[in-house]
Amino acid sequence: MERNAIEAVVRQLRPGPYGWRCELPTPVRFFGQPVELVVDTRPVRDDKPPPALAPAEVELVRLILDGLPEVLTECERQYYRCIAEFPELFGKAHGPQIWVSREWPGDGPPGDWSFSVGIAGAPGWGIHCEFRGLKLQRSWFGD
Repeated sequence: MERNAIEAVVRQLRPGPYGWRCELPTPVRFFGQPVELVVDTRPVRDDKPPPALAPAEVELVRLILDGLPEVLTECERQYYRCIAEFPELFGKAHGPQIWVSREWPGDGPPGDWSFSVGIAGAPGWGIHCEFRGLKLQRSWFGD
């Protein structure tokens, strides 16, 4: 994603119950579905406005968006790996999102985050890819 597009996404983040969120612009898709960016800045749901993003969180979002094509390619690879034993799940990816959480910062910059994609018809189940910066740390399938 180009720098001006990255900055536009940062400006598009809107308050949510746990922090900030927005849908990433077209053409960013995961198996044809829009990808949501979620940055949780508090651990509990609240109707009050969320705390602002910290500078380190903004930098992590910028890093993720800058490396997004490679990240999505790796996440697709992990999706296929995870569902290899469950072919009936192919084509059921649902609600892909990038999740950054203030409660899960990692050991230091650039920070930890995850990409998760649900399984249509299986609430709470999904495939999770955990990253440190742009490097995949592990992926798993479950709830």
